[in-house]
Amino acid sequence: MPIDQPFPRRVNAPGPDSPWLPPAGAGTELVPAGVWWDAVRVRLGIGERLLARLGPAAGAVLKDPCDHRLYLLTDPGSTADWAFTSYAAEVQLLSTATWVAIPPRDRIRARGPYWLVPPDGDECCLTETGRLHAAVVGALAEVLGPRTGEPPVV
Repeated sequence: MPIDQPFPRRVNAPGPDSPWLPPAGAGTELVPAGVWWDAVRVRLGIGERLLARLGPAAGAVLKDPCDHRLYLLTDPGSTADWAFTSYAAEVQLLSTATWVAIPPRDRIRARGPYWLVPPDGDECCLTETGRLHAAVVGALAEVLGPRTGEPPVV
């Protein structure tokens, strides 16, 4: 495998207008964000509060136990206006020009990335953008409180 491609990519990957599903099989795939979904990457502690706030409204959720992060998927391009400058270590918005390691759809435990909340059947299970944003804002305020001298997160 070439060094510039650490994860295998699907040879017959769907186009941006085709429905996207996590890979089948045993391998993790590197998938571009911003095509079928944007990803919101949060530290595990924030992510646990975030999931509690979302409850059953959470779509599929990836967990990377090595990096102590959760990834929630939402509509592509929908995070473009979000700004979490004061919380950059806690929340990263992954869209165009970023890639996410996606495990097989049935991997629910592993040393590497796995599905904490697995995809539901034949759907990608995106989290609704407005609810996700509100949950991120609430979880940040709950865990970290407001940042002095900074405008509130909107």
